[in-house]
Amino acid sequence: MVNLKQSFELVYPEYSSHTETVKIDVEREEFLNKLKTLRKKMNSKNTVIIGVLGESPYAEFAGDVNIPYCNKETVLGKEGCLYDDMDNAYLPDNQRTTLKLEFDKFDTNVIDRVREEDKNIPLITVLLSGRPSIIDEVLEESNAVISAFLPGTSGGQGIVDAITGAYVMRPNGADDKVNSLSFDWPKNMDQLKDFPIYKADGSVPKIEDPLFKVGYGLSSFSGEQGK
Repeated sequence: MVNLKQSFELVYPEYSSHTETVKIDVEREEFLNKLKTLRKKMNSKNTVIIGVLGESPYAEFAGDVNIPYCNKETVLGKEGCLYDDMDNAYLPDNQRTTLKLEFDKFDTNVIDRVREEDKNIPLITVLLSGRPSIIDEVLEESNAVISAFLPGTSGGQGIVDAITGAYVMRPNGADDKVNSLSFDWPKNMDQLKDFPIYKADGSVPKIEDPLFKVGYGLSSFSGEQGK
C-alpha cells in the first residue's frame, strides 16, 4: 500500500458551474481524458481512489424521502417511522423512495479509468449523509468505507487529513469506542419499517440481524476492528 503520510497529488474534476449541466458534462469528459493520459503512471503502489457518495439534497425533518410504508395515507401516525413523504423542495419531480447509495455512471467511469492498467488500485469510499444508508453494493466495490455523516463546511479537509495521516483519528489514550458505531447499521430498507422505536429508558433501538452491529468500526488508527 502507498504510504499516504508522504507528499501526494490530489487529482479531481473541477467545475466552472454546479448548475449548468452542459458545462458539467464537458468538464467531466475533460477529466476522463486527463485520467487517460495518467493511467500508465497509476498503480496500486502509488495511487488510491477516494470516492465520495452522498444523499440527495433535502430540506430538513425526515429527509424528504417518500418511503412507501411511511406514507401518511396508508400508515397514519405509524410509530417509529423515521421517514416522511413530504415534498422535496430540491427534487420535486424526482422524489427518492430509497436510502440506497451507489456510484453513478460518471463515478464508475472514473474508477474504471484509474484502474485501467492496474485493477488492484484501492478504493476508499466516503459516505456523506444525515443517517445510515443502504450500502451493500458500495461495500462490495470498496476496500474501505468511511461514514462521515454531515461533516460541515470544513469537513472535506478534515476527511482528507484523516485519510492521508496528517491527522490521527484516535490519539493515544482515547476511548476504544472512538470511530465505532453507536447504533446498528441497517442491511436493507425493510429493517427500517419500525425504526426507530425508542424504549422507555431512552436506549438506542436495535435492528435484528443488522449489516453492522453497535461497536463495529476502527478501534485504533492502525486499523484494528472493534468487536
